[in-house]
Amino acid sequence: MQVVSDRVSILNKDGIFSLVVLPFDKKWKINLMFVWLLLWTISGVFYISLYVNASGEADFYRYQYDLAVKQNKKDVSVKIYKDIEKNQQKRLFIIGLLAFGLTSNTKWVKRSSLENTVKKNFG
Repeated sequence: MQVVSDRVSILNKDGIFSLVVLPFDKKWKINLMFVWLLLWTISGVFYISLYVNASGEADFYRYQYDLAVKQNKKDVSVKIYKDIEKNQQKRLFIIGLLAFGLTSNTKWVKRSSLENTVKKNFG
């Protein structure tokens, strides 16, 4: 049996090739991923509050826009419409950040729970 590293070994006997890779990670990597998960969770709460605030701004901009249209103030309504578009872009960006954080956190949690199951059963 040839030991390649502390996690990998190779056995080639009687025409049968066997490669064994042990499912252990370094402790500092697990701690770093936990910090990553924690920071994304905290920032997720922050981004959700930003989204709620941006939604409130959108309602205010729509109210101002309707008022400017009723009063036939074309220059004001054009400016407010641009603000509405900026607000929509801001909300889409926040949704993108939340989606990225949710998918990365979900994948990491699934991966870590799978590794714990393997370690309990085979380690």
